[in-house]
Amino acid sequence: MRNFLQKTPVRISLAIFAALWLLCAAGFYGFYAAAFAHLQANKPNELQNRSELEVFYAPLVLRVGDEFSSEDLLGYFGESGYEFSENETAGNYFAFKNSVKFTPRSAVFPGGEIVFEKYRIRRIFSNGQTVEKIEIEPLPMRSFIKYVKDESLREQRVRRVVLSADAIPEPLADAVISAEDSRFYSHNGIDVFGIGYRLITLRGGGSSITQQLIKNNVIKGAKEEFWQTYLGFLPEIIQRKVMEIPFALAAEEMLDKNQILAAYLSMIPLAASEGVELHGVVTASQEYFGKPVSELTLSEAAMLAGMIHRPSVYVNSARRDDYEKLSGRRNRVLDLMRRNFPEKYSPEMIENAKNEPLEFVFASKQRTERPADAYSRLFSAYIANNLPENLAEIRDTEGNLQIYTTLDYHLQKSATQIAEKSIAELSRKVSAECLRQKPQNVDCQTVKPQIALVAMEAETGAILAMFGGQSLEFNFAAARRSPASAIKPFYYLAALESGIWNGKPFTPETIINPETDSVAFLPTNNIGETSSAAVGLAKSFNFHAVAAAESVGIEKAVRFVGKLTNSNPEKTGMSAIGGSKGSETTLLDLVAAYTIFANRGVSVKPVPHKFYLQNDKKFPFPRGKAERFASPESTMQIMEMLKLALSKNGTAPDFKRRADLPDKTEIGGKTGSGMVADLWFFAVTPKIVIGVWVGLPENEIRLEQNQGFTGGKTASPIAAEFLKTLQKSNPDLLR
Repeated sequence: MRNFLQKTPVRISLAIFAALWLLCAAGFYGFYAAAFAHLQANKPNELQNRSELEVFYAPLVLRVGDEFSSEDLLGYFGESGYEFSENETAGNYFAFKNSVKFTPRSAVFPGGEIVFEKYRIRRIFSNGQTVEKIEIEPLPMRSFIKYVKDESLREQRVRRVVLSADAIPEPLADAVISAEDSRFYSHNGIDVFGIGYRLITLRGGGSSITQQLIKNNVIKGAKEEFWQTYLGFLPEIIQRKVMEIPFALAAEEMLDKNQILAAYLSMIPLAASEGVELHGVVTASQEYFGKPVSELTLSEAAMLAGMIHRPSVYVNSARRDDYEKLSGRRNRVLDLMRRNFPEKYSPEMIENAKNEPLEFVFASKQRTERPADAYSRLFSAYIANNLPENLAEIRDTEGNLQIYTTLDYHLQKSATQIAEKSIAELSRKVSAECLRQKPQNVDCQTVKPQIALVAMEAETGAILAMFGGQSLEFNFAAARRSPASAIKPFYYLAALESGIWNGKPFTPETIINPETDSVAFLPTNNIGETSSAAVGLAKSFNFHAVAAAESVGIEKAVRFVGKLTNSNPEKTGMSAIGGSKGSETTLLDLVAAYTIFANRGVSVKPVPHKFYLQNDKKFPFPRGKAERFASPESTMQIMEMLKLALSKNGTAPDFKRRADLPDKTEIGGKTGSGMVADLWFFAVTPKIVIGVWVGLPENEIRLEQNQGFTGGKTASPIAAEFLKTLQKSNPDLLR
């Protein structure tokens, strides 16, 4: 009995320990089972707790006979984040002697092979047959990521390209594993030895790559999930640490190592550039090294892997041309690679990599060869802020929404480069003009002009190019400005529809004489001379425009033009020359209004969206809203009058020569030169409308016409240069 009593406390302790162990095991198994079920419903390698709006350019359409080289196509695929490989898996391409074979990432787009002959497309194969044209998967713009459950987490503007599991370059994989999780391939999601070592040495970290994926992709932003319900009494950081273990184990059951590593490398934040956060190694490689991840050197792979530790610190140092911290970190990663993979990396290879010079290219700031999204950031913001109602609702729920836009990459790139070059040239002229005028309280060094350019398909309203100025945030294509003489064709159109002048119907041949005719509002400048209405519009005479408006009746004319241009002009003759209060409108609205002359009386609203994908299903967007404002006869007459503006007696006589347009090209134009600092030009063809605005956002000084600041001399050359590109890349739009 004494022996039994002596052993009882030990037995009780063992029983309690066993019960606690069983309870913990049951609890852990319960959490593991719940974690596994959660990941089955919410894939760990896809974004969770977030809605992601991905914005893309329009698909690249290639036709047999197009002037397009294999080098052009290889560059396009490299920009898209495709990988060069003979393996015919999603997101890969391969070049033969005179052809390029490719497999798209999205099943919506066909794969195929394109055969080239010199610099033209000779043949296209797709789905086992010859075709005349093919749609190539488009280039990405920005992504907009919103945490839908946790409002305390801000929305992110992101550039992100998903890296497929079979496209991870071996040196990069080795570098990241060496830097972040050296036992990645040997543990089952939890690096017990790593955690133990860090606890003993009192060093932080120890999370495996799988745990980091779970932390950033599953737990971050979660609200009212099962673990928060049962572990709500614990601080959030402890909740997270507790749940990382069963989640990591479950993830390793569901995905293989390469899938986990690819997901991690596609989502890891790697600092920001030009206000856009870079997520994943693909976009970071493009931005910092100007190349795809498949072309990274051993030194660059180690550098990129080392940045994961403290990306903003290293990038900010590089911006100051201080590479000391990054050099040390890179060399540390290279040493780890040598230790972890001695059979792959010899001492000589490591030493050569350490001696490689360090330099970031910061591609977004380059004038040429920038990432595709660097040309379209204002446009992608315009897309995100102008979603149709049904898509705006989808954004507030979890999931991925892919918007494929109307923007043509080559036209957008051209518009950006032309406009930026013009801004640089114009800045010097504006500074000289400012110094000449010597305005009070104005620092001439800070007076900076801006340019906006929009090209729109007339029939559909599709925006093919939109440059909104050199601003990271403000889009001058959507800014309300004084339209000046660019508004005049619409008052002439109203007059042709129902105007009466000197007792007769208003026509292009109507003679207007400023000396003998009378108007209620008499302009003070550019009154003009006796001429027909057609010549009056071609030479942009102010008296003639007021006469056209008053022939209809000012109230009726203003109402017509206000509705057409989305403005609210004052009921005065000054509205006919674009100078009255309320006449302000946007470049986008004016381009849409000018489609009335291409569409024979029908104005089409701008459309930035082509189609969208959700859950691999394709949903098209309708064309731009069309509304008839005038008869075909009247608008055709205005179109003929606009052609005169580009003749030797018009306000833009050099336009067709500058644009290298054949004489037979059917094109009209209109200039506009504001009272202060707004210069305009619009070009209209049967298929496309191009609009350009040049101005000073703050109106610091007057851009005097007698100093050469006119729509014809300042804005029209920009449109002409853009038309040169259009003729090469989209010649059908001018036929």
